[in-house]
Amino acid sequence: MEQSNLLYLFLFFNLVLLIIVLFLTLKNRSNKKQEVLQNSIEMMAKNTDQIVEASKNLNDRMVRVEAIVGTITKGVHDGFRDNRQEIATNLQTIQKTMDTRVRDLQNDNAKKLEEMRLTVDEKLQASVEKRFNESFKTISEQLTSVYKGLGEMKNLATGVGDLKKVMEGVKTRGIYGEVQLSSIISDILSPNQYCENISTKPGSADRVEFAVKMPGRDENHETFLPIDSKFPVENYSRLIAAYDLGNKADILTYQKALATDVKEQAKKIFTKYIEPPYTTDFGMMFVPTESLYAEILRIPG
Repeated sequence: MEQSNLLYLFLFFNLVLLIIVLFLTLKNRSNKKQEVLQNSIEMMAKNTDQIVEASKNLNDRMVRVEAIVGTITKGVHDGFRDNRQEIATNLQTIQKTMDTRVRDLQNDNAKKLEEMRLTVDEKLQASVEKRFNESFKTISEQLTSVYKGLGEMKNLATGVGDLKKVMEGVKTRGIYGEVQLSSIISDILSPNQYCENISTKPGSADRVEFAVKMPGRDENHETFLPIDSKFPVENYSRLIAAYDLGNKADILTYQKALATDVKEQAKKIFTKYIEPPYTTDFGMMFVPTESLYAEILRIPG
């Protein structure tokens, strides 16, 4: 469109120029000028023909270009349309394939999970039954051991009761302590290093259970160390019972009573068997149980 406007403008300019030339020609009427004018007119006519031809060629080219552009545009549109259709078809195919694969995967997973559940249930059931049987067997064995232990404890309780009855006699307790003391001394000393059931005080009829021979004031005289066994069991038994019950008042009461018993027995040993220089200035009291000895150590003084 712009090229057509230029062509019209060019033709208009040539027409104006032609009118001016004619006007000059009419005015001057000169032969020379007329010849020049004639040449100019011919040149202008020639140029006009060339311009018209160029314009025609240009129009033809524009038509061909428009046709080519239209063809290209149509091809592009057709290509885009075909590509869109192909892409849509491919997307549908991919979607169907994905749906099928996902569905197959879900079915396969569900099947495998069910198989795993069945396997786990079977193994769990077998394990539970095995453990239950083992636990039942262990419990049965333990119950058997408990029943056996209860029987042994019953026998032991009977034996302890019998021993308690035996120990209730003063003479029996004395024999029990004396036997233990004899065993200890005979294991430690030789027979010529101690005497048994001997009177350590001149003119006294009291005899101490054991007396260890000690160096005397000279070679012809011996000094004895009196050792006598004592077992003050009455107040000691009451004290043990008070400990078991947690009765603080009774504990204090029987501790004092036991201390009194021990001091009285120690005083008897000193009175009956101590007579320096025939004896040492002290004696020893033997108690047959460690628990009683530990309780005596708690007595202050």
